[in-house]
Amino acid sequence: MADVVHDRGQLLLVAGLTIAVTFVVLALVLNGVIYTETVGTRTADVGERDALAAEALAVDHVATMTSSGTDAGTFEAELDAWTEQVLAHELRSGSSVRVDVLGIEGDEAITGATIEVTYENAELTYRSGEIAVTGEGRV
Repeated sequence: MADVVHDRGQLLLVAGLTIAVTFVVLALVLNGVIYTETVGTRTADVGERDALAAEALAVDHVATMTSSGTDAGTFEAELDAWTEQVLAHELRSGSSVRVDVLGIEGDEAITGATIEVTYENAELTYRSGEIAVTGEGRV
């Protein structure tokens, strides 16, 4: 009879240890899942949104100028004035935006342009490539 009581004590001890180990493993798995979800939803944004926003602003500005029937001289002057505004922003934000005009369409009034936007900050250099723009926007 003493052996039966002794076996029950061992069984109770093993069951208790098994439950404790199960809780520890469950806590570790749950912690790993939470950590993975946190890392997985973190954005690695080092200025991509700002670069794409700057590109969109440049395209919108050039589209506005081409839709208003601007001549070549006024087009260059307005683009230079816009670039000056961007340079003032650059001093405050630490980022640089440059719009290069690769080509202009239209004889008397500009009907379209091909531009390239370059955005730079401490972590990112983004170059858009050639963008064809008309009065309706990006082509």
